[in-house]
Amino acid sequence: MIYFDISLLAAAHREPGIKTGPYRVVSELARTLFSLYPQDIFASCQQPHWLSDANAALCEMGVAGVARGAWDLPPGSIYHQTFGPFPPYTDVPHLRRVMTLYDLFPVSNPEWFPPKTVAWFNAVKASLRPEDKIVAISQATQHDALTHWGIPTVSSAVVHLASNLRRGEVAHRPDTGTFFLSVCTLEPRKNLPRVIRAFFDFLRRTDSDAKLVIAGTAGWDLRAVLSAIGEDTHLSERIILLGRVEDADLCLLYRHCIALIFVPLAEGFGLPALEAMQMGTAVITSDTTSLPEVVGEAAMKVDPYCTSAISEAMEILWKEEDRRHRLAQLGPARAKEFSWNKAAREYRAIYEQLTR
Repeated sequence: MIYFDISLLAAAHREPGIKTGPYRVVSELARTLFSLYPQDIFASCQQPHWLSDANAALCEMGVAGVARGAWDLPPGSIYHQTFGPFPPYTDVPHLRRVMTLYDLFPVSNPEWFPPKTVAWFNAVKASLRPEDKIVAISQATQHDALTHWGIPTVSSAVVHLASNLRRGEVAHRPDTGTFFLSVCTLEPRKNLPRVIRAFFDFLRRTDSDAKLVIAGTAGWDLRAVLSAIGEDTHLSERIILLGRVEDADLCLLYRHCIALIFVPLAEGFGLPALEAMQMGTAVITSDTTSLPEVVGEAAMKVDPYCTSAISEAMEILWKEEDRRHRLAQLGPARAKEFSWNKAAREYRAIYEQLTR
């Protein structure tokens, strides 16, 4: 039997503010796996005091059954750790283990993160056994696992993510006027200070009345973001900080923006870029780490360290409607190459390999 950890869903049931990228991944992958393989794959939870929240999360997903404690799994089971280090009580000979690995940036670039995040990643590494199977969300993350943790490719696999958003009809255009959109957690790695300065440069060079709408949860070290906004008190009124938005509102924003500006310094996958492409939105993104792997030729790619390149890409998509429409047409076809059903089947194949 296979036990899929939904502890992150249990935690988010109490604290909705943690519904960021990994939550979206675990939620959709759990929903798909439990739907496709109800006789073989079951929910698990790491802590006794999370069980009631885990079961509530299952109920919200429409999944029958209850979560089983990861400390009490039958011999011969496969345990899939979906976020964070393996619990110590799973380090027993009769369990085979799988871990989803999102990125290793706290290892490669610790200066982007608070010390507790770096320590947490060290705990993830310390919890691994040589025989554990690591599943990276991109080839870029798989490469980093080899480079920084010495995990050979024979011990790892790649399963790409997909978009959680449901494309449907929209009734009302959001009351934001003409706008570029940025979707990300507000943290140093997401490169928002350069995006803001690039946007200000774009406004100074054009007669655009566009705004920059930033949707995402506040992370850590917001000083650089706030400082960048304050560099031009006249133009700063063009910046709109929405905070975290629900999926329905996010769909509206994607559908009505000029383009998504998603140019992180590094990324494990890049869900906002994929979501925007699915919605038929033109995308400006980084030419580094996982993002070329995700967007292919369906987005404009720029150097995330070059403010002028970001600004010039904004100007091109604002001025050249044909270019913008071409990307909007390429995006949905590219996004269709990624699906949760495909990801679930690939995980199922990995589980089966471990039983041979």
